[in-house]
Amino acid sequence: MILRVDGIPPSWNKIMRMNQYEQNSEAKKWHAIVCMSAKQQGVKDRFAEKKRVTLEYHFDNAYRHDPDNYSGKFIMDGLVRAGILKDDDFRHVELLVRAGKICRNDPHVLVHIEDLEGIE
Repeated sequence: MILRVDGIPPSWNKIMRMNQYEQNSEAKKWHAIVCMSAKQQGVKDRFAEKKRVTLEYHFDNAYRHDPDNYSGKFIMDGLVRAGILKDDDFRHVELLVRAGKICRNDPHVLVHIEDLEGIE
């Protein structure tokens, strides 16, 4: 299944420059965005214990973006809150991050979620 999340969460470089209040506010905002996107698109858990999640970032510019700055913390936590993932730890998720096409007027993240049942 694929979940489209409009916008791009802040990079870790931006998050580290925020105070604790701003970080908490930003986290809550993105958790709500992910939950609402899942609800609107009808994305639900298929009850597999382990999943592969691929975050495909479609940035609005061609600037250099480091993959480690876009680990998807807010998106992954949102998937747990939405009930799509049981947990976002290593026992339950294999996480991949990649860049998609440049979408100048439409930055978004495509979240590809695959069941990995039976894989240890």
